[in-house]
Amino acid sequence: MDFISTYKTIKESEIFKSFIEYNKEAELVAGFFILDLLENNNQRSLDYKLQQKIFTFSLDEAGEITMREDELIESDKPLEKISSDIKIDLDEIPEIAEKQAGINNIKNKFQKIIAVLQLHEGKQVWNLTCMLDSFVILNIIIDSETGDTLKFDKRSVMDFVKKK
Repeated sequence: MDFISTYKTIKESEIFKSFIEYNKEAELVAGFFILDLLENNNQRSLDYKLQQKIFTFSLDEAGEITMREDELIESDKPLEKISSDIKIDLDEIPEIAEKQAGINNIKNKFQKIIAVLQLHEGKQVWNLTCMLDSFVILNIIIDSETGDTLKFDKRSVMDFVKKK
């Protein structure tokens, strides 16, 4: 599972061709992937923005493509068009994330990686939320052109639990 093949498969599908024929101004704004490293329950989708709507094209393990339409949620950071031309693809992400964990002396086993291809501070990046055993959560931002780590943050699920 990688971004480039997902992009090509969706773009060549009848459901997408029909959509883009009537919505030529739609822009690719995100790729959303869940890498389930334990149960192989992976998910992959691409988001297209058209005015105040988001159209999500999901590709399941059987090769079925579905489209869902949602209203765009107001945000202080508007979604911006991304490029399908990347050098660091999804298949390289687990190795890069595990290497960064090792550099930061984190030995926990990776369970899931949520990877979002998006723009961040003017750069196209992979924004990763990595769930590891022992309730460790890593947020890693990787430049999709160079593979450089732009941000690394370690948290615990317990950090999100409110104390009374």
